[in-house]
Amino acid sequence: MPAAIGNFFHILFNVTDTFVAGYISTDAQAALAFSFPLFFFIIAAGVGLSQASTGLVARSKGAGKPSHGRYYIGQLFAAALILGVAVAALGIPLARPFLDFLGATGHQTELSVDYIYWLYAAGPLFMAVQICGGILTAHGNTVTYRNVLVTASVLNLLLDPMLAFGWFGLPALGMHGIAIATLLSQLMMLAWMGAVMLKLPMLRDLQAAHFVPRRRAQKQIVAQAAPMSFSMLAINAGFVINTYFIASIENIAVAAYGIALRIEQLVLLLTIGLYTGLLTIAGQNFGARLYARMYETLRLANLCGLALAGAGAVVLLAGGHFLVGLFNEDELIIKHGFEYLVVAAALGPVYVIKHHYSCMLQAIGKPAMVAVFGAVRLVALPLVLCPLFVLVFEMGIPGIWLSLFLSNFTVTVFAFFYVSGMLRRHAPLPAAA
Repeated sequence: MPAAIGNFFHILFNVTDTFVAGYISTDAQAALAFSFPLFFFIIAAGVGLSQASTGLVARSKGAGKPSHGRYYIGQLFAAALILGVAVAALGIPLARPFLDFLGATGHQTELSVDYIYWLYAAGPLFMAVQICGGILTAHGNTVTYRNVLVTASVLNLLLDPMLAFGWFGLPALGMHGIAIATLLSQLMMLAWMGAVMLKLPMLRDLQAAHFVPRRRAQKQIVAQAAPMSFSMLAINAGFVINTYFIASIENIAVAAYGIALRIEQLVLLLTIGLYTGLLTIAGQNFGARLYARMYETLRLANLCGLALAGAGAVVLLAGGHFLVGLFNEDELIIKHGFEYLVVAAALGPVYVIKHHYSCMLQAIGKPAMVAVFGAVRLVALPLVLCPLFVLVFEMGIPGIWLSLFLSNFTVTVFAFFYVSGMLRRHAPLPAAA
């Protein structure tokens, strides 16, 4: 529950940016949507490192080897610096051509660049925050992450309009202000979580030498982080595909897509708290060879996740028009946004099962197929279905939403049976041994 609450406020953090951008202009909201794939490269690297830190540290803790966990922690922060610099070096010069490819107009491109350049410059900061969260989660401490996210969302809520519109004598910075508010909030998060993390027994003998990159450790981190990062990049590719086709049909609908995504995340992604809890508990029990507890944890997580997804679906269907209208009063944006939310409501339970079974692969140290699931679900199938529904059947934007549903549902059914087989093989119950 603490992780779920924390993630609720994390999404609220992003909702604030979209809401404030709406008071700048509809183009500003579209700019956030267009720049999201660029920012997602940072998110993908950070989430991969977070999953790696949770998995590696949790297994070290479960196996009673704190020195291994301490070593991995230093190497994880070294990886954050390397990846952060690499993403910025590639992302900054490629931002404008990428935005042009997506279909952003000249003004939308300028607003996107105003926002994204700041975030690329602070790439290592975002990744370090994710690593701290993963380390604390591996120790069963989700309360700190929750409290930090709640505080950061409130801080961002105050700083966003102050810096964007120039309150209290400050200069009006527009999109620059929204980005700077994000960075200041992230700095606060790193300072807070870092202070708590340093009190962990595992870190008592942490030394500077642990932070020097070591090839073997970095390979292990990549092995753990890459599948989840590639899965996140597949999400990004799916977002790019959807944005490209939406912009080719109706540019203004990109803003509707961005708004609806924020609402979907706010309502449905409370279940992320279950993902992190499942990964931590299952990873520790796998390390301790307590397989029965792994299966019981999965069963309870599925029940809770499906209940949350069902409640979220009711909210999206009953209040979708109203929620989109809070961000923008344009009737066309409300129409397209609600159409997406209908599909999001149907996909809520599908996402729960897909993510939970992906977590189980990570917990048993067999995460490679997670990337395959993502590539097929978000890239391969949409590349076939989007052109089919949009260009051949001429279904317009609803065809994009139908492609989204069919792609997710098909892969989730396959993942369920595949992961069930992997669990029987690598984590057998005593009666089946």
